[in-house]
Amino acid sequence: MSANGVSGRFFDTANNVPGDDYALLNVRFGFTYENLEVFAFVSNALDERYIEFEFPGFGRAINEPRLYGAGMEIAW
Repeated sequence: MSANGVSGRFFDTANNVPGDDYALLNVRFGFTYENLEVFAFVSNALDERYIEFEFPGFGRAINEPRLYGAGMEIAW
């Protein structure tokens, strides 16, 4: 599990365009046996919405929504 928080961002050099504060929670769980790992994950578990970056006059990008899935890794 990991949690990240961001605050005090600005999108211009004069610090006139503030960015939103936000916190993200990511979760990954699974099991490992010898060289095999099986896992499930959830990124942005709380489905936080925020402006990732913005350039005045050019547009903005919104963050990725909640993403979940499963995977398997084999090492040899």
